[in-house]
Amino acid sequence: MSPGTADAGDEADWLCRLIEANADALTAARLGQAFGLGDATFRLHAIDRNTIYRVSARFNWFLKLQRAGDVQLMNRERLGADTIGHELGSRHDYGGARVIRVSTAPAFVLAATISGKPLNRALAIESWLPSSEAGARLEESFATLGSLLATLHANARLPPNAPEATKRPFATLRTRLDRVTSRDAVVDAIAAWYDAHRQPDQGGAFIHGNMRLDNVLRDGARIGFVDFEHCGSGQFYQDLARPVTHLLQVRAVIAFPQGRATRCLNAYLREYRAIHPYDPQQLNRFVGARLSRYYLETQKGGVLSTRIGGLPVARPKLSRMTIAVLQSGIESVVPGLSL
Repeated sequence: MSPGTADAGDEADWLCRLIEANADALTAARLGQAFGLGDATFRLHAIDRNTIYRVSARFNWFLKLQRAGDVQLMNRERLGADTIGHELGSRHDYGGARVIRVSTAPAFVLAATISGKPLNRALAIESWLPSSEAGARLEESFATLGSLLATLHANARLPPNAPEATKRPFATLRTRLDRVTSRDAVVDAIAAWYDAHRQPDQGGAFIHGNMRLDNVLRDGARIGFVDFEHCGSGQFYQDLARPVTHLLQVRAVIAFPQGRATRCLNAYLREYRAIHPYDPQQLNRFVGARLSRYYLETQKGGVLSTRIGGLPVARPKLSRMTIAVLQSGIESVVPGLSL
């Protein structure tokens, strides 16, 4: 029976016992699309390398069962939940899950449902709204993101046995270059840049490891982070560079409001460096690696078939921007940017 209490932590503990008793059937999705266990209702949301449910009892929950039973992955989930919760959980502007439980055997994550929508969706929709209020909301969201991420990087401490973050941008870029079958001027520029500017992916900072804007949820004035399975040690520039890269990539979207993207980028970097200073040249290198990877991954796309955040990207604009950033830095493609 459900604990019948207003305390979400007690309910999470009760649900964990319920999930552990039914782990095999839940992971294999043998119980159907929607069903009850105890006093809880489970609704199958997705099944791929993870089996994901929406769970409702007194509170609402997100349940992810890891089908391969990867203990290291679950250790990253726990590290992310514990570290981010400790550093940001008490802030009024952080909207992440207030209750998270991680189990390694059986392998699952249970998290309180987070309100809000992905920040990349807000950017894609609200950038086109003519009102100044919409622009101010977006800028404030990116400013909050910068403040939260900087606080995390400045204060988080890694335990001695912390795993490395799973994402390795420079190693991945090398792999992508090795797989190229059709070279063009941009690929040649990327290869030359990589040889001159490649960086180690390893580092001593705690990082989220997958700071895509669809892993950043906005709920009013609050910002929350999701998807902790890539967390670990690394260079903080990897996290810092992801939102920067997205805000650069949308400049290649046809008729995208450039001024609004620039103001969001300035707000994000201003709040970040006020708490956690960074080296602009090193940021340029990590952004260059991310832009280069995106170009290579989408190289076979047509002129308008490449997309960022669901919006069509003009590849000629993407090509010019990639080369400009590699050769002259972010500032060369964003007038009015303050690094």
